[in-house]
Amino acid sequence: TVVKIIPVEGDFCVNGADQKTYQEIIPELLISVDLCRLRFPENDQPYLLTSGFVPILKVSLVQGRYPPELLDLWRKFDESKGSDNDSPEIFKDEQLYIVIEQANGGTDLESYSFSTAKQVVSIFKQVAFSDEERCR
Repeated sequence: TVVKIIPVEGDFCVNGADQKTYQEIIPELLISVDLCRLRFPENDQPYLLTSGFVPILKVSLVQGRYPPELLDLWRKFDESKGSDNDSPEIFKDEQLYIVIEQANGGTDLESYSFSTAKQVVSIFKQVAFSDEERCR
């Protein structure tokens, strides 16, 4: 399982950008959920099927500071791999987050080292074709 934690509705910048509002994040969540549905054929449209999108298992809205256990894990990750993100220690008790729990889709593309340009093109086409199936 992979957990994505997105700070929302805060009044200060995170990672050099304004925090997303509900109005900005809800459409992204709806699109993600809709794309996940492509993993399962609908009775009258079995041709709308692709396994190219990672399933969303749960979405939650939570509030508060990061728990010490998560802060420790973030620090360990930052020390071992480095992080482009601000430390979650910046968040206060009133901070809201959207938490997205997804199935593990394997190695993230940011960390993957491609050997050839052909591999990059292949990944791009697979993602594009996964969504294109739905548009037919």
